[in-house]
Amino acid sequence: MEEKLLTEKLVTEIRDRVSDGMAAVDLLGTLVREKGSRKDQAYLEAISKSFHRLLRLIRHVEAYGTQAIDGDKTLDLAGLYRKLGRDGEDMAKLLGLNFSYTQPSDSSVISCGDDYLLEMAILNLMANAFEAAGPSGRVTMGGRLEGNRWIVTLEDNGPGLPRPDENEDPYLKTHSGVGLGLDTAHRIAELHEGVVMLNAPAEGGVQAVLSIPVKKPRTLDGDEGTDVNDVKEAAAVNYMVREGGFAPTLLEFSHLLSKENFFPED
Repeated sequence: MEEKLLTEKLVTEIRDRVSDGMAAVDLLGTLVREKGSRKDQAYLEAISKSFHRLLRLIRHVEAYGTQAIDGDKTLDLAGLYRKLGRDGEDMAKLLGLNFSYTQPSDSSVISCGDDYLLEMAILNLMANAFEAAGPSGRVTMGGRLEGNRWIVTLEDNGPGLPRPDENEDPYLKTHSGVGLGLDTAHRIAELHEGVVMLNAPAEGGVQAVLSIPVKKPRTLDGDEGTDVNDVKEAAAVNYMVREGGFAPTLLEFSHLLSKENFFPED
């Protein structure tokens, strides 16, 4: 317990210091925009991107160290999926690839769970798919309710899963590719009693599948129920509080986007 509290304090302290640094970058952005050179702007872009990547790492450390989720928290799984679909379209334009997502047949799927963590898991699977597909590649996302499980799939037309090398010494193996993001997604799925699977379709590429059980929130057992709008409003507040105003999508794609996308805005 003491180690957990210490980790939480360290993560909070590091996040606060990074936020302080980003605030300074924002102030400098105004000055550089008015009087600076293109070289000055490039320096700020590089610094801002580095801060975003550091915040991404902090998010992953925090998520991986989470021991349990709040069973009383509710979210709209279908609503979160649609939001991330729109975010994916924006990222695809910046990265120059083709992205599409199917509309779920259910307008809302209310379940207990952590919207902040699930968003992180899906964004990581999406970022992995974008990276594998590469420029001019193709990524598709699907979301559906199957029995009592919510399933999100991400498919790319990249080179596919690497084949294991039987002659490779496991003690000398170097890890590359999907990296920390996939480990975090696995951890978040486990916290929701779900799984993340990677499949190799016959036509090539990789299919990533996130499958979690839909659990009826305890608030739905009463007569008043849960209002979907209340769930959406709580989710929006949660993002703002946890990230200090930083867009989660920009954080999770910070290792893929060029530094020009990180110049401080007004």
